[in-house]
Amino acid sequence: METRYTIHDPIKGERYQRLDLGKIIAGSFNIYKQNFGALMFFYILLELPMVALLLRYTYLINWAQSITWGSGEYTPPPIDDYTGLIIWGAGMLVYSVLVFPYMLIVPARMAGLALMGKPARIGECIAFVSRNWWVIQGTYALFGAILISLYLLPAMLMMLVVIPGMEYGSMVSAGIMLIFVSLAAMYLIIRIVPLPAIIAFDRPQGTTYARAKSRLVHTFRLTRYSFGYVLGVMVVTWILMSLARYALITPMEWLLTIIGLWAEKGEISFLSLSFWKPPIWITAAELSLRVLGTVIAMPFEYIVAGLLYFDLRFKQEGLDMELNLAKAADPSTDDEAVANANTTY
Repeated sequence: METRYTIHDPIKGERYQRLDLGKIIAGSFNIYKQNFGALMFFYILLELPMVALLLRYTYLINWAQSITWGSGEYTPPPIDDYTGLIIWGAGMLVYSVLVFPYMLIVPARMAGLALMGKPARIGECIAFVSRNWWVIQGTYALFGAILISLYLLPAMLMMLVVIPGMEYGSMVSAGIMLIFVSLAAMYLIIRIVPLPAIIAFDRPQGTTYARAKSRLVHTFRLTRYSFGYVLGVMVVTWILMSLARYALITPMEWLLTIIGLWAEKGEISFLSLSFWKPPIWITAAELSLRVLGTVIAMPFEYIVAGLLYFDLRFKQEGLDMELNLAKAADPSTDDEAVANANTTY
């Protein structure tokens, strides 16, 4: 599947113009709409193992939700069930590490290609991620190392608790430090919002570490004076994603509840709903619906990140003027090659 999509109408022969919040959201919606089928099929395939895990161990979740912990009148599932869940969970963790580059980079690259009027084929985007899988992992691992180093500070303060007389002081200091470190981590996470698109379109040179570092440096440079703007774009995006999930999934969850309640009790009332313990098939269906809601919403976030990357480069690096001048000089110029140039930092 391919899409040729241009956010702007050409004005005075200039194909590229600077974006704003409205154009980013509207453009992202149009790109997502035109690629909805391909992205949904791809994301559902990626999420199938997670759905299988939920369905396999739904009865544990159902058991935990249905018992009255204070009474002590319950029989826990066999220990083998917990062992199996831990094994499956470890497998899912490994699987998530393997596939997360595809979930982040594919929509961002599709958005950038669509903006440049190039065929936004999902197969090409998947192949791109496969070719650059190690560099992508290295880039996010480097950022993860930065976050871990921040959290080492309160952890080191907590170690002082073993010193007599410093128990309370070290705990209070570590707690305060943890609050500031968490705020710093959230700040950095917002700063790297354009990173999926930077990975998709920057072409730094050097070793894997040098390329990973260059992409992170470029990300922080682009967002250096635009933190509030980036945060605003993402808040609007997250609100729209939450509304979409609520509008699509919540009615189906209520429908499932009504059907299950009627099938089990033969009546529907507030009183019967208050004391009703859903059967396992209801829990399994609701968990599957929640995964589906995530699958529907997630690509939109990274399409927005893709357009936001170009928006920041247009405004801070003049990339729009470079592209317009290159096209004016030679209409056959590859826009992506122009965008890729000089992206080593």
